Amino acid sequence: MSAVRPEDVSELVLSTLQEEIDELQHHGGLSSFIDICNKNDAQQRMNMPTRYDGLISSIKDKMRDASLIRNTLKDTAGQVDPSFSKACHERLSHLEAVLADMEKDVNQKYADYKAVVEKTLAQKKDDLFGDIERERKRREIENTIQAHSMVEREQDDELDRLEPTLQRIKAGHEDIGAYLQKQNDDMDEFHMEMDATRRRMKAVEKTVVSVLKHVKKGKEAIIIIVLVLIIVLLVLLNIYGV
Repeated sequence: MSAVRPEDVSELVLSTLQEEIDELQHHGGLSSFIDICNKNDAQQRMNMPTRYDGLISSIKDKMRDASLIRNTLKDTAGQVDPSFSKACHERLSHLEAVLADMEKDVNQKYADYKAVVEKTLAQKKDDLFGDIERERKRREIENTIQAHSMVEREQDDELDRLEPTLQRIKAGHEDIGAYLQKQNDDMDEFHMEMDATRRRMKAVEKTVVSVLKHVKKGKEAIIIIVLVLIIVLLVLLNIYGV
């Protein structure tokens, strides 16, 4: 049975690490993690912290493995060809750089993802509060409209109750107006009659004076009495409308 060479062990260890890194990149959660971050899938939000912690833990485990391999390469440096040792170190440095980039990408993607989620949640919170505020204002407006409508209905009912009274008052005012107008008309008519009576009195007076000029003194008193009676009778007839 032949002895195991350090070169074979180093090759096997590096190849195994390379395969594990490839598996982690393509099938071990990194690609799906980045895909979920890019899509901002709401159904996966609850699992994202666990996915992130698991992925970072796996990357750090591979980094620790790379560090152990580097120490082993240093310990076996005197047992292998220098060119092979240099190639192994370069290959290991590349794998460590890949792991460092993976860790950086995961941290950046997760930070961006959290920022988007926080912004989305904040927007939804604002929308929710906005909806609540709009609903509050809508109800406030509806309550105000209902209150105004109730007041208007009460005013309408009060006007309906007052309408008969107002109609009676209106009718009373119209009756009073008609009565006053009739009184004014009667006063006008009375004044006209008084004017006519005065004119007739003046005419009678002129007639009496004229008659007296031609009547003898013995008969003057009798005629005056008769004329006075006639005048009184005419005045009474004009006053009482006979």
